[in-house]
Amino acid sequence: MEEAYEFIRRIKEGGVLPMFTSCCPGWINLVEKTYPRLMPHLSTCKSPQGMMGTLIKTFFAKKLGVDPEQIVNVSIMPCVAKKDEIARPQLTTEVFNPDGSPKRIPDTDYVLTTREIGHLIERERVSTLSLFHSTPPPPSPSIFRNGRLTHSTLDSFCVPTRFGL
Repeated sequence: MEEAYEFIRRIKEGGVLPMFTSCCPGWINLVEKTYPRLMPHLSTCKSPQGMMGTLIKTFFAKKLGVDPEQIVNVSIMPCVAKKDEIARPQLTTEVFNPDGSPKRIPDTDYVLTTREIGHLIERERVSTLSLFHSTPPPPSPSIFRNGRLTHSTLDSFCVPTRFGL
């Protein structure tokens, strides 16, 4: 959704077109290493994994009154390239040491591929039927308006400095 807002902004403001997605870390690495002239065409938005990591370590940590360093965010993704993505400095959150000095912590701590999760479920003999009987909690209504994420919340997911834009 945020990439759609960025696309509309680029059209209205005469930005660089065409605009390419930034969701796939393999694609981002290919452009950075092999086709750097295309970098201005990449969306400045974080990937969905990056957006959710930011939400968890900032908004939800604050909302729950939890120190972001105490949160272990594990992402389950289909592609092994997502493991590399979480090492990017753009996917970190600034926190402060007890002495007040800043430091950065990863927004996503670990990535498991769907294959790895499948192996874990098999190894631990988890009944997959039991997984369907749990209901996740509803999203916090304070970041939603009319059932949609507010634009100001989504703007926090953009990384305008990622590609020097």
